[in-house]
Amino acid sequence: MRKPQTKQKKLRKEKFSHDEYWNVHYTEVLEDKSERDYKTIIKANSAASAKSILQKKVKNDFPKHRVKSIQLFMLTSTSLINDLRLTIQDWECIRNAAFPNPADFLFKYHNPRPEGYSNRFNTMRGVNNKNQFRVGSSPNTYIPPESEKPYWIFDGKWKKWNPKERELLKKKLQLALSMHKNCRQDAAKFLGMTRKRFYYLINKKFVEVDWEKDFPPTRGNVQAMRMYENKRIANMRAAHEKRKLEYTKKMHPKVMKLINQGYTKTKTAKILQTSKKIVNRCIEYETN
Repeated sequence: MRKPQTKQKKLRKEKFSHDEYWNVHYTEVLEDKSERDYKTIIKANSAASAKSILQKKVKNDFPKHRVKSIQLFMLTSTSLINDLRLTIQDWECIRNAAFPNPADFLFKYHNPRPEGYSNRFNTMRGVNNKNQFRVGSSPNTYIPPESEKPYWIFDGKWKKWNPKERELLKKKLQLALSMHKNCRQDAAKFLGMTRKRFYYLINKKFVEVDWEKDFPPTRGNVQAMRMYENKRIANMRAAHEKRKLEYTKKMHPKVMKLINQGYTKTKTAKILQTSKKIVNRCIEYETN
């Protein structure tokens, strides 16, 4: 069975009637054959056009440089940065940093490559492809100890978390809790993440904060959540009973017609492509 296409893969094949913003990751090969990895924002109506714009701009600025390993991701309303949805301020920064722009300047962020890697996809020099181990050394994939994991992030491979980015995300979590009276569920909804993800971050990634002490869930919040959950369950049960009754009313004439013709309950269920339990319920419905 063919795997379904991802959303970004479909977007990269489309050509839009207006310009979109593309998050572009690429490697620039310098004149001395050394490589530098960059990220930038390109404004174009398609991924192919964005790629062409980037290549021409780099060629114009540095005739002896070339671009390779280009990856494009279209920024949408559901795009995330550090697991958070883009805000109005984020979109303003994206528009200001995008190329082409009036200044004809390509704003690009240099992403330093870890020592020992031959490209930005984490392919290491001296790796035995058969067993994926560095020759005479340790495995290709480094896993930090549990005590250090809060300060690392996993993006296909474990890497150290930028302290500024980590601190920014922590402040956003704290601010969201303060704005919503320490209610975890409301804070998670405000940040555009699931409650499971929210709890993972505060319990596993920001262990230096005593969340229960600094942001204690109020009793009112807990009671409100329980009341909401109980009400939700009651509504689900009521809706289920209503659907069951309506289906019984619908099936009752058909079931009784076959039963009166001498068919057994099992045969009746088979003919109507339903269960014997439904047949019994229809018979009981008539007696009631």
